[in-house]
Amino acid sequence: MKNKKATGLDGFISKYIGWIHLTLVPAFITILTIVFYHPSLVYPFQFDDLANITKKFDIRFFDPYKQIMCNSRWLGEWLNKLNYQVGGFNPWYYRVCNVSIHIITGFLVFMFIYAICKKSEENSLLQKRATWIAQLTMVLFLLHPVQTQTVSYVIQARLEGLATLFVMMIANLFLAAYSVRSMAARGFLLALAILLGFISCGTKEIVIVAPFLIMAVDWFFLSKMEWSLFKQRIWFHVLFTAVIILSLLYYLKPKFFFDVLGLKVTMPNNRGNILTDNAMDMIKPFHYLISEFKVILHYLWVFIWPFGMSVEYDWKLSSSFFAPDSFLPFLFLSSIGGMIGYLLKEKKLPAVSFGLLWFFIAIAPRSTLIPSPELICDYKTYLASVGWLFLLSVGIIWLADSAFQKFFENKKLFSLENHAGQMVFISFCALTLGWSSMERNLVWKSAIEFWQDIVVKAPKKARAHNNLGVALSEDGRFDEAIPCYLQAIRLDAVYSDPWSNIAVAYSVKDDDDKAISALQEAIRIFPNYAEAYNNLGTLYIKKKEFEQAGKMLHHAIALRGHYGKAWFNLGRMHLEQNKPEEAWAYFDNATKGDLDTSEGYHVLGQISMQVKNIKKQLMHLKKRQKKVQVDHRLCLI
Repeated sequence: MKNKKATGLDGFISKYIGWIHLTLVPAFITILTIVFYHPSLVYPFQFDDLANITKKFDIRFFDPYKQIMCNSRWLGEWLNKLNYQVGGFNPWYYRVCNVSIHIITGFLVFMFIYAICKKSEENSLLQKRATWIAQLTMVLFLLHPVQTQTVSYVIQARLEGLATLFVMMIANLFLAAYSVRSMAARGFLLALAILLGFISCGTKEIVIVAPFLIMAVDWFFLSKMEWSLFKQRIWFHVLFTAVIILSLLYYLKPKFFFDVLGLKVTMPNNRGNILTDNAMDMIKPFHYLISEFKVILHYLWVFIWPFGMSVEYDWKLSSSFFAPDSFLPFLFLSSIGGMIGYLLKEKKLPAVSFGLLWFFIAIAPRSTLIPSPELICDYKTYLASVGWLFLLSVGIIWLADSAFQKFFENKKLFSLENHAGQMVFISFCALTLGWSSMERNLVWKSAIEFWQDIVVKAPKKARAHNNLGVALSEDGRFDEAIPCYLQAIRLDAVYSDPWSNIAVAYSVKDDDDKAISALQEAIRIFPNYAEAYNNLGTLYIKKKEFEQAGKMLHHAIALRGHYGKAWFNLGRMHLEQNKPEEAWAYFDNATKGDLDTSEGYHVLGQISMQVKNIKKQLMHLKKRQKKVQVDHRLCLI
């Protein structure tokens, strides 16, 4: 009786085990991803998200449909507009969207890895352990703490995230097309892949690598590294590559590509982030290339040892090719390249060659000859991580398989009776990594925590100290903020932001002369600094020097027409001069600009009553009720 019951149970498990592995386990991983990212959904915008979303005035008015074919990132702009229309500037909507993109991409990664493993050689590790490798790669992709930078960095999920999502859709369609027998179905799937390739050029320019990644998929898993088989599909690769290249030529213009190939592209340093010896030096292609060797090694290592991660690093460009931080990483990368060449020649270990090639192809555009003012950013690994995490998963499964075979003789890993062990292993990895991601996401919880983490890990970066000072000032901790600004000034003598920001702190402490001097220095460094002119205007209002105040505020508005705070301060100035009707016009302009907040509408409503415009007062007070409450402070940045 026991044997019959056991056989019946085994038969039941055997019948449904494939369905469990291909649906329930990925669903379980998805649920864990939602659970571990859920606390971060309410975190505020940080860093560039403020400039690209909350301070981007055009997001209120532009027509997303007119953005199509206008720039190489229109799809991200469209998504931002959609989030704004649904929830204004509430970060919850943007973060939910990001996590959704991440989860969908993770599921596509699972399908892709499973498909290429199944197309590997008969009885190979890849084929026998296809579900395990696909599940583990999905876990690593979705829950590895390195990925939090892409997901929680809102604007990057609309760029890197969408680009990776489209590349994975195209890769899955390509594999599916050559898994069906119907020529009509195959033609439809390939046409859809080409269409998605065209649309993907509206995500981020990194999709230029998509044709080469698809060629790698074909070479290793469809053609089995045989040219005679690969050339049967060469027509698709030529057509697909042409669509991508021509689309990007349209967006970026041919001159950009000629400049890249001619090594003519140079970049200045970002304010507060000096990579060169001199702040005014340009970042040149060769100098950038030799400095990226160490960065590429960091990108590989951080997925193995994800400790000490930072949103920003204070790394500098290498002084020369033969400097230790350039030459030694170059030798290491050369040895990896030599190994890949040997494996390709001998047609051995396709998983190793494919995983590394995918990584290097995907990372190449931003780690070779196209300079960037940001030397190292972990979010740039998002697409490249698919190949590297696949290879790490294969290595982990191989080690586990070998260990099990050694210590448990006459048993095979993942035999029918050990499927429970497989679930436990995947769950353990998912829970461990998920917890690490949730902990890492805490740095996005507040501006103070965000910049404190960066200051600790990148103490030589002026931008980090300045922005920590801003975060502390916004929390009312001006005495703590001032040393941060002073440190930023010491680290970067041509960085205007800390001068403008320290002026705000001095003003709050009633040291107006110091504040004015600091703002004048900020303007000397950066003559088109709208915020500095606005802040200088508020100080002259405080000193009752209205003529000077007006000049400064009008200058700020000339630089930025929608600058609501400058319009607001002009309104304040005219109120102090007992000119309520003129003040009303300026406050009205403030709400038409980027001060369409409860503070702006509240003041406008009050002034409307003063000029006996009750109708306007009621209208603007009604609008105020729909806005989020904001702190009633002086309109300084």
